Amino acid sequence: MTDEEWRTIAPLLPRERGRWARPAQDNRRYVEGMVLIAKTGRPWRLLPKCFGKWGSVYRRYRRWEQEGVWKDVLDRLSKSLTAAGSVQRTDPTAFHRQQIIDIDDARQIILTLVDGLSNRTPGRSG
Repeated sequence: MTDEEWRTIAPLLPRERGRWARPAQDNRRYVEGMVLIAKTGRPWRLLPKCFGKWGSVYRRYRRWEQEGVWKDVLDRLSKSLTAAGSVQRTDPTAFHRQQIIDIDDARQIILTLVDGLSNRTPGRSG
């Protein structure tokens, strides 16, 4: 995930608080782990440790899914894409074209997550 894509997605995600006096882990690292699982189809248990503990990444994904975070993020990215497209029609600068590309790329990442992980269970590849 590029820095631009992350800057588009990050403000739309809930802030995490540590539980039981432990600090929360980095959302970006966790989201990149989720994207890896969605794209490769590998079991959650085989998530490389650089993304965090697989169980923690999975629990955050499921919690956000159950709370409607992914749907909310997709809705907000879609609205941003529509708004950016409207602006570009009146001001077709390179900045606005890049803004549309960044929003669309971020939206594709979230779609990959939703489509690739919606029916997956921990430790299983399918």
